Amino acid sequence: NFDRPYFSRGFSEFWTRWHISLSSWLRDYLYIPLGGNRRGDVRTGFNLIATMLIGGLWHGANWTFVAWGGLHGLYLLLERTLRAPLARIVAALRIPAPVVSLLAGLVVFHAVSFAWIFFRAPSFGDAADMLAGIFTRSPFAFGTVQHRFLVLRALFVVGVVLGVEAVTFRPVWFERLAAVPTLRFACAALLVWGIALLGTFSGANFIYFQF
Repeated sequence: NFDRPYFSRGFSEFWTRWHISLSSWLRDYLYIPLGGNRRGDVRTGFNLIATMLIGGLWHGANWTFVAWGGLHGLYLLLERTLRAPLARIVAALRIPAPVVSLLAGLVVFHAVSFAWIFFRAPSFGDAADMLAGIFTRSPFAFGTVQHRFLVLRALFVVGVVLGVEAVTFRPVWFERLAAVPTLRFACAALLVWGIALLGTFSGANFIYFQF
């Protein structure tokens, strides 16, 4: 249901990769019935914003969810409006395709991460506190962290996830791994050890279980 969404190089691409069952439902039962992109640019913009606002409300009756949906609607509208002018600028400057992909991916990732602040914050006040912490906090010093093991554990998990993602781009690596029993058993043992060390056994549910 999630197809490497954070590797997306556009917001429309992100919504073909993120929570695919939900995004498909929003497209088929809201965006297209509203008219989709068949009734001119103004109506298309309205349809995008309305669809994403309703998608935000689907997650809960809270204005922070509406803000999250509205931001994504705005992202989609800006992408649709600026796609052609940006393409002309890139062509005129002869920017290499890998550089364009990298920059586009960074923009999408940070814009999506910014929107998540409102999605997770219980209120706009809490969201403002988070934003203030991001932009005004003093320089980071690991020695001041109270729960250092949790930070190290999180960094380790991020490293593992990135490693798994990298490997999935090279299926031949899986084939080579499966051909060596020793490596296969070692990976299985590491997996069990990782679950025992890093797993959450408190009964906390995956976030989407609440929706």
